[in-house]
Amino acid sequence: RITIKDWARDSLGTNVFGDLGTFPNSCASRITAFPLTLQIPPRATDFVRVSYASVGATDPGCWSIVIIEPVRPPIKLAGAQATAQVTILSGVKVYVHP
Repeated sequence: RITIKDWARDSLGTNVFGDLGTFPNSCASRITAFPLTLQIPPRATDFVRVSYASVGATDPGCWSIVIIEPVRPPIKLAGAQATAQVTILSGVKVYVHP
């Protein structure tokens, strides 16, 4: 699953994430990704196209992050009463400078 989010750093330097359009420096409606879902077999590769629509010579620049999230069904071990799942998100920060 592919999503685009906003990000910034807090006063301690930690990444803070928000929905696209949340922060004033967001690429918001100018950034898109395709496809938003894809299946990739083991040891295979595929491409995701990230596009940016500039607003012209007065484009102030912006930044966002493209998040790649693997989606797997939960695994329930034999005899287990509950399931646990760990998901590792990968992100590609996108910076647009005029």
